[in-house]
Amino acid sequence: MTQVIQDVTKGTLRVQKLLERECIRDWRQLIESIPEYISVEIPNSVNGLIVGNNPPGEDDTNKLWLRRDNSGNVFGLYAFQNGSWQLLFGNINEGGNTEIRWIAGNSANPIPGWQVIVANDPVLPTNVWQKIISEYVPSGTPGVFNYFAVRYVGF
Repeated sequence: MTQVIQDVTKGTLRVQKLLERECIRDWRQLIESIPEYISVEIPNSVNGLIVGNNPPGEDDTNKLWLRRDNSGNVFGLYAFQNGSWQLLFGNINEGGNTEIRWIAGNSANPIPGWQVIVANDPVLPTNVWQKIISEYVPSGTPGVFNYFAVRYVGF
């Protein structure tokens, strides 16, 4: 069965140069090197860029929207698709809780830049952190888990 998707804005991912004898040591270095090696070409149907914290009006649905909060922090890049603004690329640190990852390991030693989600997490609604910590797998040591969730807090 073929599914036809209409009203989709896509960009073309281009490799600008290939890595030669370069070693990427960690995720942070990989993410920071992306602009040097990869670019995205926006299609001709996109006719500009709107920057702000409120969704653009009906006359600007042919533009990309770089969404920012009142402090100027970038939330993501949106395109108007299927009748609403759809996230194309989101900032990993949208208000501190956009990116949540499940980890199998030792919760006493979280990944740098990430914080273990605990009871009364200040940026998550109560029902969210309660559901998340209900899925944790204890390690046998009080307060330490073998399976747990973390949220991005920055490097």
